Amino acid sequence: MTENHARDLENLEEKGRKMERELNRANDQLHLDSHAKWGNQYLNEKKFNDMLDNEKRLINEITELKEENDRNMKDSYKNLEVERESFKQKMHEIENKAKVK
Repeated sequence: MTENHARDLENLEEKGRKMERELNRANDQLHLDSHAKWGNQYLNEKKFNDMLDNEKRLINEITELKEENDRNMKDSYKNLEVERESFKQKMHEIENKAKVK
């Protein structure tokens, strides 16, 4: 009976060691998964913040380009008006010369 008892005790101790190893592996995996989750969350937040910064920068660039375009259009319109007045004066002068002859 002591041999059976010793074998049973040895089997139980082996099962206990096996279970401890499994528990340690499970804890290690849980620990790694937790770190991976937080690492991924950090990376995702960083990417999101970078995207927000890029969006703000691009909105500012678009606004500046629109303002520059508006200024260029106003300048072009002013130049067009000046040219139109110049052509009107020349046309008026040519008509006056034609009437005089």
